[in-house]
Amino acid sequence: MSRSRLRIEASEKRRLGHVEVEVETQRGALSRLRTAVEARSCSTWGFCNAHTVNMAAEDVRFRAAVGEITMFNDGVGVDIASRLLFGAAFPENLNGTDLTPALLEMLPEGTKVYLVGGSPDTAVRAAEAFSAMHPNVRLVGCHHGYFSDHQGSLVANQVAAADPDLILVGMGHPKQEIWAASNMRALKAPSLCVGALIDRAAGAIPRAPLWMRQLRVEWLFRLLLEPRRLAKRYLWGNGVFLIRVWRQHRASSSGKLQTHV
Repeated sequence: MSRSRLRIEASEKRRLGHVEVEVETQRGALSRLRTAVEARSCSTWGFCNAHTVNMAAEDVRFRAAVGEITMFNDGVGVDIASRLLFGAAFPENLNGTDLTPALLEMLPEGTKVYLVGGSPDTAVRAAEAFSAMHPNVRLVGCHHGYFSDHQGSLVANQVAAADPDLILVGMGHPKQEIWAASNMRALKAPSLCVGALIDRAAGAIPRAPLWMRQLRVEWLFRLLLEPRRLAKRYLWGNGVFLIRVWRQHRASSSGKLQTHV
């Protein structure tokens, strides 16, 4: 595949806090991602939910990282924010758990994919699952996500040596975005930050039943599975997110803050 530098077409974006989010349909997002893969662009792609906005407000390194990443909308929270700030929801919900398999299905035969994330055993099981589910792509390697910051560049060089066309990065906020954005040039291929998808593919984390996904309360299923770890993020964090959105709305209404890019 060509290593030519990808020219990203201008698109509408909506600023939620410190995060600029693409206004895109699923078809458009998939088309742009496929173009990035086929061009072997040095680019990073990810997904913005309410937790993303909160973390960008609190973590300077994460804020800088998402500023380098093309972000798609994920979840009902950012839709609520979009309605308040811009008068309309996003065209479609674009979460990594659904968008990534759809992308893999449409990639050309022999596209090389590398996985980064999960425990050592989980990464191997996920690679096997992806190979079985998507025979059109070729898994050229996997690396667990339990490496330190100072090992990040070494891992990036190891990934690049496998010469992948696409890197799926599943280490959760903020590590996956910081690592992928910091090593964007060294990786020499587009990376897609997919959160818990690698753990799900390996069977380590179940997904919410279809009816909960349709009602857009998949977050509730995750909270019930891991209440201690996720209670602060979802119960306290969602309230903080709504307060931040309201403050942005008030500032925008008074002309103190530009919220539409």
